[in-house]
Amino acid sequence: MPERSRAKALPLPPVSTLLPELFLKMRPTFDGSSSLQAAGSMFVMNDVYILPLVTGLQPSSTADFRHALYGAIGSYSLLKKIAETAPKDYGKLLRTPARECLVLIGSCHFDDPLDELLHVFDFTGFGNARIDRGARFTLITLADIVDLVRKGALESGMPATAVGSPVLVISPDAPLKEAIDKMLAAGVRRLFVEGKMPAFVSDRSIVSFMFGGERLELVKESPERWIDAKVSDARFQHAPVMPAGGTLSEAATIMGPRPDACVLTDDDKVVSRWDMIMKTWKAGELAPKASDKAAQS
Repeated sequence: MPERSRAKALPLPPVSTLLPELFLKMRPTFDGSSSLQAAGSMFVMNDVYILPLVTGLQPSSTADFRHALYGAIGSYSLLKKIAETAPKDYGKLLRTPARECLVLIGSCHFDDPLDELLHVFDFTGFGNARIDRGARFTLITLADIVDLVRKGALESGMPATAVGSPVLVISPDAPLKEAIDKMLAAGVRRLFVEGKMPAFVSDRSIVSFMFGGERLELVKESPERWIDAKVSDARFQHAPVMPAGGTLSEAATIMGPRPDACVLTDDDKVVSRWDMIMKTWKAGELAPKASDKAAQS
């Protein structure tokens, strides 16, 4: 996908203009000093895949990024930590402070243009960022941006197949550890279930399974058996299938609200929220609605 064409794409409006009620949304946060077990339980209770840390870690910065970076716990980072840990140490891992398993998400000001926010997403590789407004802050996600496409505030006439990614599959009888390793190796958040398309298992659904009450009780008795399960033991989700020639705006309409929602194209490509927004934006094909474009002319 080419870098975004500045000549072709008009500047996008400020976040505050597009999402004036963003600070009214409730977003769960987490204490970095609490345990990984508590973090996992928060993922089970909340339909999110990123929990910003509110204590336990100071913001950081880097020379090539002008915004502050803040600690967060992600379902993907939990799986990475599990994969790096010997089975005999799973019990100890669950008691580890959550700040030992963090990722860094970027930040932006409420009045910054949406282009600036998408630069932040691009720099960190996460479709989540902290939005600051004076002394207050909240979390913004790619789901919020997709919702703008669904409502018509942003437009893209690109065909969904233009930004789709190859589907990765796994057997429902494969060990759960194999699914985790495959996700981490490929850098993806979902694997489609062989013979059960369009069913898929995601990083968040695996975390929800492993941090459920039954699995946590198992850790107390036999820590090494915590991950001893099959892919089919985790909850499957189903991706809506796009009609032939469907556009990204149509994909936004049928995409579900869950944090790991996606759609399948008629040629069996998967379109995630990242594909839908970030690839389109880089191609210079994400634009304000027609009336806004006329006002900027």
